[in-house]
Amino acid sequence: MPRFMRGRIGTDELGVVLAGVGVACQVASNATGWRAASWVAVGLWIFVLLRALTPAAAASGETAGEAGPSGFERSRRTIGRIWAERKEKRHFRCRSCGTILSVPRGVGKVRVTCPKCHHVTERRA
Repeated sequence: MPRFMRGRIGTDELGVVLAGVGVACQVASNATGWRAASWVAVGLWIFVLLRALTPAAAASGETAGEAGPSGFERSRRTIGRIWAERKEKRHFRCRSCGTILSVPRGVGKVRVTCPKCHHVTERRA
């Protein structure tokens, strides 16, 4: 459960207050027989539960661009790095997961293990 809740809002002051209001609505519904208060209580509890399970970035209004560089920016940097290293290293993609791998040029045939998926590839450098 802690791994599932990592990066999520969890319980906060607003959630506790809304859950308390839901309990009060349920008690009022039982005491007076007013069904609408019971539905309000259930709605508040569902809202509190969904709010607690919402990822923290979505709740704070962050977007993917604010959290870090965009996919285009990462691709541009990767291409720039590959271009700068083109004389010293040979770059290729892992056939299993697509990760970009590099080996030093001029060492002959090399067996490379992908650090991401552990797929072993034999390439000529």
